[in-house]
Amino acid sequence: STVKIRYSIQRTTMDMDLPAEQDLALCAMCSKYSYSWGHILPKSFAKRVDKQIVLEDDQIADCWIEEYDFMIRKLSYRSGGRRVLVKSPGDTARISHIRRKYPDAKFIFIHRDPVSVYHSNEYLWEAIQRDLSVHQITKSEIHDLILTTYQRLLLSYLQQRNEIPNEQLVEVHYRDLQEDPLGEIRKIYSKLELGPPPEKELALFVAETKSYKHTCYATSPELKAKLAARWSFAFEEWPG
Repeated sequence: STVKIRYSIQRTTMDMDLPAEQDLALCAMCSKYSYSWGHILPKSFAKRVDKQIVLEDDQIADCWIEEYDFMIRKLSYRSGGRRVLVKSPGDTARISHIRRKYPDAKFIFIHRDPVSVYHSNEYLWEAIQRDLSVHQITKSEIHDLILTTYQRLLLSYLQQRNEIPNEQLVEVHYRDLQEDPLGEIRKIYSKLELGPPPEKELALFVAETKSYKHTCYATSPELKAKLAARWSFAFEEWPG
C-alpha cells in the first residue's frame, strides 16, 4: 500500500515529482543568492528581500542571474532543449534583470484578491516555522514581513510591467484559473503564441487535482482596513 505523507506547505500529498519554485532549487544547490534561505533563517528574511529579490546591488544581481541561468540551462538540457517554465514569486520583482538575460522571455502574471494573498502567506509562514525554520519569529513580525514583502514585490512589478512587450505578457486572475483552468490556459497559450496546448495532459492534471479544497478564511474588520490602506495600489489595479 502507498504511504501518503502530507506536504503541509502546499496542503497536498507529498510527491517527489511535485514541481517546486526556482529559488528552492537554488537553495538546494547551496546558492547564497536564493531568498529561500530566509525561510530557514527567518530573522534574515527582510534583508534577503533587498538583496535577493529586489536586487538593489548590481553586483549581487549579476551573480544571481548567472546561477539562475545555470539552473535554467540544466533544466532545458535535461528536457531535451524544451522551453523552461519557471514559477517563483521573487521573479515578480526581477523582470528587468530577467529580460536583460532573456529578451524573448514570456511572462504570466497571476493576480489574486489581496486579502486571500495575506491569509495564504500567513498559513505558509506558519507551516515554514513549524517544519523548516531554524529559529522562530513572532506573529507580529510575520504580519509585518507579509505586508512589506507583498508591497515591494507588487510595486516593483507595476514599475517594470511596461518594459515587457505586449505579446510577451499575459495577466490572469487566480479566480478565473480556478473556475475554468483549461479555458484560461488556452488563452495563455494563444496570447503568448506558444502553439497548441497539451490538451490531454492538462485535462488529466485538472482531473487529478479536482478534489483539492480551497481554504476559506475569516478576516477581521481591523485586518481588512489595514490591508486596504497598506495595499491600496493592488486593490485599485486588480479590483474584484
